Amino acid sequence: MFKNTLLFLISISCSFAQKIDFEAKAIIALSDADMAASAYIDGKLLKDKSTKDMFSFIRFPLERSNEEIKTLPIPNSVLTWTKSMAISADNRFAFVLDVRGSLPDTVQQIRSLVYDFPSGNYLTVLDINSTYYPTVKFKFPVGRNPLAVDAHPLLNLVAICSAEDGKEFSVIEFDENGKPLKAVTKGLYQPGVRVTDITWHPSGDYLAYTLEETREVGILKVIRDLNTGKVRSLDHLGRPIKVGTTPSAGQFTPNGAYYIIPDMKWGDAAKNEYGYDGKGELNCIAFNFDGFSEHRIAYKLKVGE
Repeated sequence: MFKNTLLFLISISCSFAQKIDFEAKAIIALSDADMAASAYIDGKLLKDKSTKDMFSFIRFPLERSNEEIKTLPIPNSVLTWTKSMAISADNRFAFVLDVRGSLPDTVQQIRSLVYDFPSGNYLTVLDINSTYYPTVKFKFPVGRNPLAVDAHPLLNLVAICSAEDGKEFSVIEFDENGKPLKAVTKGLYQPGVRVTDITWHPSGDYLAYTLEETREVGILKVIRDLNTGKVRSLDHLGRPIKVGTTPSAGQFTPNGAYYIIPDMKWGDAAKNEYGYDGKGELNCIAFNFDGFSEHRIAYKLKVGE
């Protein structure tokens, strides 16, 4: 039976000469035990009663023993785009979203992956600084059905998007021990529209987001107090831009000049607009950070299904 596993590499330093310097501390992974991968096609969960959602920590260097692999039962879900987990800028903490809850073992088949699973609500903070034993530090509510988490590139902040009215956007400050201190939230106020992805700009001053139902990508400006530097509010910067039929999860280029996001071309809208070739598109968005000019799609590239 296939299981859903997401892999996140903490850090790699490579040179393309004859010698390769591999300096990663570990590989960390999430394993969602709530359904087989084939449930995306037929709705049959094929759930194994003996398995649980897991967080795995694979320590380097590998010594070919079970001692280098540590696991913890941490609720997680593959029912999101890519950002079920984030790593703090200093690599000390992992933040794991409980996107959707688990169904009773008696439930063997579902109709909708999006709506039939119970609502998730929590973020788990794990200390991964120890070489041997990652530990759970905190677990706290962050909004109904949180769909993505991203860590600030420099500061002790994480951004989260959820489906809870009035808490679609959240920026949470945590201390040096991973303890949450303060949350600044902002509502979307568009009934029936979900924020399905959120991404920090490399400067840490902006957040890009995806609106699934309206097929748009927008950006928030993170406003800080001039005296303390603490996050004060989140403000929309210009109007969101239309991006194809199924915009998914994006990332900024390292210099922050562009935002790269795939349009998956899923569903009836894509079929009507593009036919049945199944080809997606990669969109390169140039955001205008002045708050007045329109955002624009600078480039598009046809990619595979």
